[in-house]
Amino acid sequence: LLEHLNLSQPTLSHHMKILCDAQLVTGRKEGKWVYYSLNRAQAQVLEQAVHDLFQPSAVSAEAEACRCQ
Repeated sequence: LLEHLNLSQPTLSHHMKILCDAQLVTGRKEGKWVYYSLNRAQAQVLEQAVHDLFQPSAVSAEAEACRCQ
């Protein structure tokens, strides 16, 4: 990841900790290495939340229909 994202090791570790705290990834330590994997269930929850953000609500659709010219 360091090579592909052009980040320093401390910066990457900081961001991976944030992702672990958000339960989007899980990490398991083996010796000095930490192996990360995507928490697919939590990723699906996030995906649905983002999807819902961009869906028009009934209230906003009514407001658009009632807008005076």
